[in-house]
Amino acid sequence: MREFQVGSEHVHRLHGDADDTLPSFASQRPYDVLVMGALSRRKGLSALMGTLTSKLVDALECDFVLVKSEAYPCAVAEL
Repeated sequence: MREFQVGSEHVHRLHGDADDTLPSFASQRPYDVLVMGALSRRKGLSALMGTLTSKLVDALECDFVLVKSEAYPCAVAEL
């Protein structure tokens, strides 16, 4: 927060499972875009579109960007 000068009024701490709390929280905000880092411990097709990601895509009226690091394994290449 300090490094990027984000005010505390823009920081929210949600309690509970992200699959349950984040889609409803984000859908109630006037976001133009939501950017989220990718993290998956699942293999195969389920890793392509995780539960949280699919719930966010369904819940949001804004653009959604999922950012993967270069080290992130590509599940398509494994199929």
